[in-house]
Amino acid sequence: APQAPRAKAAATPRTDPGMPKPMKSAIIWQAGQLIQEGQVDKGLDFAMRHARDFVRPAISLLKASQSVGDEGEWLKHVNDYVRQFDIAPIELASTGDGLFARFTTAPLAPVERGPLVSVVMPAFQCEETLEFAARSILRQTWRPLELIIVVDCSSDGTWQVAQAIAKRDDRVKVLRNKVNVGPYVSKNLALKVASGVFITGHDADDWAHPQRIQRHVEAMLASGGRIRASMTRMIRLDKRGTFGHLAKEGKTSDDGVL
Repeated sequence: APQAPRAKAAATPRTDPGMPKPMKSAIIWQAGQLIQEGQVDKGLDFAMRHARDFVRPAISLLKASQSVGDEGEWLKHVNDYVRQFDIAPIELASTGDGLFARFTTAPLAPVERGPLVSVVMPAFQCEETLEFAARSILRQTWRPLELIIVVDCSSDGTWQVAQAIAKRDDRVKVLRNKVNVGPYVSKNLALKVASGVFITGHDADDWAHPQRIQRHVEAMLASGGRIRASMTRMIRLDKRGTFGHLAKEGKTSDDGVL
């Protein structure tokens, strides 16, 4: 017997054929790809439509990267992201080479007593950034710390900058390698002179939020010894203030930027 004709499904064309298929754990990364292609509005719209709740704050950093040149707008977007961590908002100092080098906060109450923290900083060919990086450690709210700078046989002015930093603050120790051995050997050399109950690291071209060490130490102390170590997260950006190195969520990134 002849079969009845089948009804055809109604056509449902995509509203925007240029939009990629959402990948559950890569929304910020996908949005970044669209933005890199010059499709800024489309990228931001894609992120707003598909990002899960815990990822949504990262959209603010996508917006910040598009606001470079307008400091007020840029700073607003950055602090929209920072707010989730319940730390002091970022401010910009009046001088500095690019937005990143101007990072600061309002004055914060110091913690004068507590276990000593040793901060290890390998330094190689970094005369332009060492002062900035060291200052962000020496201005931590957690005052009981020492900064150990290991100058790894640099041929530029890194050694002179490190010596000048040490002269201004007696919490700074400076070592100098006769041959270049790399950052990991340099860190191990610093351990030999470290006096801290706790130890952490800081790169010679990074900025640390002033509450970073306080947050880590207080969380460990509050655990009564149950927590013996904690992790720092970081965000990458260039001197101009553009956030890059977007990633898929997973082991290497919580939300695509962090």
